[in-house]
Amino acid sequence: PEVRLKLIGTLGEMSSVVGVDVLSQSLLPSIKELGKDRQWRVRLAIIECMPSLAKYLGEAKFTKELSQLFTPWLIDPVFSVRDAAALNFRRLVEVLGSSWSEAYVVPQLQKVLAHKNYLFRISAMLCTGTLAEVAAGPFLENHLVPMVVKMSSDPVPNVRFNAAKTMQAMQRAPYGAGAAVRESLLPCLRRLVSDDDPDVKFFAQRAMTDLAVAA
Repeated sequence: PEVRLKLIGTLGEMSSVVGVDVLSQSLLPSIKELGKDRQWRVRLAIIECMPSLAKYLGEAKFTKELSQLFTPWLIDPVFSVRDAAALNFRRLVEVLGSSWSEAYVVPQLQKVLAHKNYLFRISAMLCTGTLAEVAAGPFLENHLVPMVVKMSSDPVPNVRFNAAKTMQAMQRAPYGAGAAVRESLLPCLRRLVSDDDPDVKFFAQRAMTDLAVAA
């Protein structure tokens, strides 16, 4: 694994030197395989290269060749890989923009938010909070907020209190203090404050406090 990790660590620099054609023909097949490697540290290293690869491959080529890796990373059995996938989406938004995210990230998140494993639902939801940090107002209001609002009614308490934590994070985002966001989140938080689970109540109250301060 060490040899592969060292090679992967040079991908960002290599992609800026060898040119798109060589990168596509010679390296992409290996990148795809390493993205599914049985060693989780190798998968993690590939995820961290995605923004550089997006920059040098361009939106169309990158999406065609590598976007199929995203959902498997969001439901990876290793938390560190799922967490890195969320940060990867944030960095890809910065490189490729909100329109690309609406077309390719949102559908994958919606799919994972419906997964039967609640841990994967939590990872996808926390990803919406990460994306909120760089999302423009319309993207936040039309896509990210509705996702977390929906998850606030999840039957699993761990999902609900993570929904409250995500709402708190969204309020702190650059566009999170807008009236539209507040109007969507406030009814959910009022309901969660009365939840039967003490952890859900606790995190909902914290988010409500933030909302009051931001008002």
